[in-house]
Amino acid sequence: MKTEIRKDLVEEGVEMLYKEFGPAKTIKFFQIVGVHRGDTLKEIEGITEKLSREEALALVKKAI
Repeated sequence: MKTEIRKDLVEEGVEMLYKEFGPAKTIKFFQIVGVHRGDTLKEIEGITEKLSREEALALVKKAI
């Protein structure tokens, strides 16, 4: 799969998760399936709870 197509697919998937779950549940989902960078859930929730949707999505995308 081309990198650009894969990136678009990942971005679309993250946006769908965020829309359905919100930021905290999206992050919990990634932790369950093994996508994480070492931050604890409490740290991530503390960071994302005051962020806009776009800012939270940028953080999730950065973690992937």
